[in-house]
Amino acid sequence: MARKVFISVLGAGRYSECRYAKDGFTSEPMRFIQEATLQMLQSQGSWGSDDAAYILLTDGASKANWNDDSASETVGLRTRLEAMGLPFAVNTVEHLPLGNNETEIWEIFTRTYEQLQCGDTLYIDVTHGFRYLPMLVVSLVNYSRFLKNTSVACITYGNWESRDKSTNIAPIIDLTSLSALLEWNYAAGQFVDNGDIVPLQKLSKAVIAPIMRNAETRRSEVGELDKYLSSLTRFIDALRNCRGKDVISCADLSAAQKSFEKMEKDFIAPLVPLFDRIAASLLPFTAANSLNAIIAARWCFDRSMYQQAATFLREGVVTMLCEHYGFDFNARKQREIVENVLYIVKENVCEEEWRVDDCAKVKEIIADGSISKDIADKYHALGEIRNDFNHSGMREKALSPDRLKKNIAVALEAFETVFLHSADERPTMSDVTRRVLLNISNHPSSTWNEEQMAAAVSFGEIVDVPFPVIDETAESADVQALADEYLVKVRALADGCQATIHIMGEQTFLYSMLYRLQHDGYRCIASTTKRIVDVMPDGSRKVTFCFSRFREYENLAF
Repeated sequence: MARKVFISVLGAGRYSECRYAKDGFTSEPMRFIQEATLQMLQSQGSWGSDDAAYILLTDGASKANWNDDSASETVGLRTRLEAMGLPFAVNTVEHLPLGNNETEIWEIFTRTYEQLQCGDTLYIDVTHGFRYLPMLVVSLVNYSRFLKNTSVACITYGNWESRDKSTNIAPIIDLTSLSALLEWNYAAGQFVDNGDIVPLQKLSKAVIAPIMRNAETRRSEVGELDKYLSSLTRFIDALRNCRGKDVISCADLSAAQKSFEKMEKDFIAPLVPLFDRIAASLLPFTAANSLNAIIAARWCFDRSMYQQAATFLREGVVTMLCEHYGFDFNARKQREIVENVLYIVKENVCEEEWRVDDCAKVKEIIADGSISKDIADKYHALGEIRNDFNHSGMREKALSPDRLKKNIAVALEAFETVFLHSADERPTMSDVTRRVLLNISNHPSSTWNEEQMAAAVSFGEIVDVPFPVIDETAESADVQALADEYLVKVRALADGCQATIHIMGEQTFLYSMLYRLQHDGYRCIASTTKRIVDVMPDGSRKVTFCFSRFREYENLAF
């Protein structure tokens, strides 16, 4: 059975008596927060003989506060705890160093960690000790959670300094929520970076279930949070298990978004930025759109889910071509027509050797010319990749992991260029050229957040062009000459491409470039931001800018 374990550091200072209080509990006057906290914990639930307490002691703390001092007739913590008649053993971790350097801090960490057993539930008091103690506790909690499957029931702090002088009552402050926030942060990171929703599932069940069971704490917002996470889980399961129809319909993601919008966020205020980050990672998906199959391939690839990426991409190509020709992409026979055309184009099969059910339709599609040999070749290369995965590489000429990833990346970029066009102006298949977004600014795309990257994908592949350094003493003619030079660079990078120019920076150069670019026929855009000002405790202001959207410049040239 899992133990309840109380851990506390005893300091070497001379502590004064006060009464400690929290949530209806108030202790008798006492010097030691450990005594008060253990009284409170026992009043909240039963502790048994299998449970334990660990008091961390330096030699100075042992002498000053653990042992009795007969000379001053001062009773130490050991005697006070013995008098409580606790049902579990109180252990000491003695002769700890002061923590004056990294080596000593690691010794404290290691010796504390050694006391823990698998499955322990931790109750940690951080009132006494040096200033590094909170960081050590955070590290210990996360380290032991992973290696020994421990959990944290509470982290408390006896705030003697803020006691009420008239009653001599000091609050016991619960810091557990800060530890919980770290868990949520880790879970959100696992989802955004790796597509792993399991940590979020576990946390949500642990938090939501007890609230919903209690009629006094049950709230509709909590129910919506439960619905949000359940719908999100179903959508992620569809991605991880290649359920194309569910991903294309986007029904579960739409349901999750609706539930999130219904929630009053005050009861999870610290978690809102984490949920916003989760939502941002799913922004490219659109409701009930076959494009979601291609978007899913990119989402999976970026999270190292390479087999899923290859599968979504290959089936997504057929789906998009079916839609292009007005077919029902859910109908097996109509998908087979497209697959047959892709094979015929790749192998240049003469009509006499066709083995198809609908020759007339195949001839019509081939005559249309929308399916190029390059598209057909890349499509069939995806088939080889998928087979290599499905056979675990147990075949001749199996690809290395690096080669698999590289080949998927090449195919993904190619088909994104073919299919991911803006909904407002989608060219036909035969008109498609490579699409690029030239970023001429002081902010390379590697620094863009998820929202900006998600918005940028509709413009094509991003190519960063560093903004020039404009000498403040330069004449107008110098700036114009530099703009001429940069126009040559843009023309070279955009040659043969459908190029959009994202440009922001020093205003005189910006104006000169806009005129030239628009005269050449390039579409030019800027990124807009929301300015957020926070007033800090010291009266200073912290200003941050959050991406909002891309906005097109008015044409200056005509």
